[in-house]
Amino acid sequence: MTPPTQRLLAGLVGAAIVVAIGYFGWQRVYAGPRDERLAKIAGYEQGIKAAQQDLARLLDVREDLQRIVDRTLGADQETVDHHLRTRLNRISEEIGLQGVIVTTSRSAGRGTPARSQFRSRGAERAARDEIDFVELEGRASGTGTLEQALALAYRIDAEPWLKQIDQVRLEPKDNGASVQVTVRLRTLYLPGEAPAAATEGPVDLSRFGPYATLARANPFRLAPPPAPPPVVVSAPSEPAAPTPAPRFPYGQWLISGVVESPAGCEVFVNHRKSGDSRVLRVGDRIGEVVLAGTDGDRAEFTSDDERFLVLVGASLDDRIPLRK
Repeated sequence: MTPPTQRLLAGLVGAAIVVAIGYFGWQRVYAGPRDERLAKIAGYEQGIKAAQQDLARLLDVREDLQRIVDRTLGADQETVDHHLRTRLNRISEEIGLQGVIVTTSRSAGRGTPARSQFRSRGAERAARDEIDFVELEGRASGTGTLEQALALAYRIDAEPWLKQIDQVRLEPKDNGASVQVTVRLRTLYLPGEAPAAATEGPVDLSRFGPYATLARANPFRLAPPPAPPPVVVSAPSEPAAPTPAPRFPYGQWLISGVVESPAGCEVFVNHRKSGDSRVLRVGDRIGEVVLAGTDGDRAEFTSDDERFLVLVGASLDDRIPLRK
């Protein structure tokens, strides 16, 4: 190798060493810390984005929670107790019940179902031990007609504030002329969370019609026993020719109510003159017709030669024919 070639080669090697030292120095002094900071910035941006998403979800949850709070009667037991008593008394008086008694009693608070998700110490302990809501029990009772008794349960259920009716008890007196009614219910409130305004609103009474029809029929009223026929002693006579059996008096039997119960559909029928009442279920017979089912406020019957509907308030003679 000639001296010029050797000098060229040595120069190239030296230049490569200088470039390598410069690259590693640049990587260590500038590029490495820069990439590190860019990665941290990306992590911060991702954290900010996640926090913004959590905040948006939190706002949605707060709005949903406030809608629930706005249907409560207050934020503490004293306030809720006062409003519950006031409203139960007002409803009972508007209906016209006599001897009204309204009582309340507090039940235990309900803890958070997320208790297993929080630690029992540190900043999460408060969330772990927090009570989600408190239930307050109430009871309203009084005496009135069957329609007034049913109206009490209906009006309480139709009120816009949160409640759950646990029991409706009816005790008829004087052969159904009056009824002692007791309604047991529960409402709830979130401690410290006050509704934006008093929970008021129009009460929808349009669906009380079937209950009013049932009340007018009054299944608690028993018909008086028929008087025994007079005993007539007569001389023996020739046996008369057999007469055809009289037609069942369908026109005297009225449909007074059609309801759905846990046992299935039920149809209440009342005799126009005697006041006698019966409750028919699917398969039960009255006269020569059999109850086949219900359709809204109509009862469906079948016989050997026809199939028909009868509206609530109509007699079994007021038939709407159906194809059999």
